[in-house]
Amino acid sequence: MPASATNVVSLSSRKASEPQVSRCRLCNCALSPDIGDDPVHRLCGSCKSHPKAAKFLKDAGPAPRDFTTADRSLISSLGTTIPPRQLLDVLNARMHADLGTNASDYTLDQLEKALGTRRKPQEIDRAGMRRLLIEAARIGLLDRITSEVIEDFGVIFSLTPGQLTHVRDAIKGAKRRSQKAE
Repeated sequence: MPASATNVVSLSSRKASEPQVSRCRLCNCALSPDIGDDPVHRLCGSCKSHPKAAKFLKDAGPAPRDFTTADRSLISSLGTTIPPRQLLDVLNARMHADLGTNASDYTLDQLEKALGTRRKPQEIDRAGMRRLLIEAARIGLLDRITSEVIEDFGVIFSLTPGQLTHVRDAIKGAKRRSQKAE
């Protein structure tokens, strides 16, 4: 068995009772005290010299507050569209605008816990995608999808060229089937 496969097996077979690895607040890498990381302030060796780390090194401060109702609403609406680190930066910027820069930042663990409690988006297989496209054709939405809309969709959701080609092909096929049905 290749080394990478052994790592996957050993990581996936970890028990929930085992302690979780502490992570850096800034870069989210795993911390290890024997290489100069600071587990008390949750900063890795390379991030300790970063300007953003200065406020963590001065004073660990009180525990971060819970998410407000507005924060939870923002998490539920943007949680699936932007990366968690970027969402955390937005939430912390909002909090600092409201409470000042001395307020304790929300942590990535807090955000991941809030994201984990939300219902995950349902994955759609080929048959489900075909049903969605048939419904879009039925209500006239499929005719409004242009190549510019597809390109914009690809940019917004950071699709790879292969994924973008798959989307184009699926929509073109649905448009052809829709025209044949008429």
